[in-house]
Amino acid sequence: MANMNILVPVDGSDNAQRALEHAASLVAHNPNLALRLLNVQQPGLYASVLEGIEGMEPMTQLLHQQGEEVLAPYIEWLNAKGVVFSTRVRLGKPFSVICEQASHHDCQRVVMGTRGNEGLDRFMLGSVAAQVAATAPVPVTLIK
Repeated sequence: MANMNILVPVDGSDNAQRALEHAASLVAHNPNLALRLLNVQQPGLYASVLEGIEGMEPMTQLLHQQGEEVLAPYIEWLNAKGVVFSTRVRLGKPFSVICEQASHHDCQRVVMGTRGNEGLDRFMLGSVAAQVAATAPVPVTLIK
């Protein structure tokens, strides 16, 4: 049987770490499961301004690099636990990207935190979690 993936969107928050720990425990009990970590970088208001500055990397490269930096501590944690996983950084609106990724790659479930990293982001990711839970093509587990 091919591996089925549990999609875990992560953003550097404590809730995302708890979601990852929960998903890792599911994988530990089922050898047919693997984790797929996802970080979604949303191009911001200043993207077009920064793109115009000479000598700067294109915004997409900067956002991918930022996503990789967010993923790094999760990768370290998973490697230490010996958990099978893959990673992806995608650009776009978090809700749309998470649902799109959940509909592909043999995704069995989404496990995600209910709140984001800081301030308004906390509210925004909470809203994203509710949207994903309501419309994802696979079951969604939300972790506080």
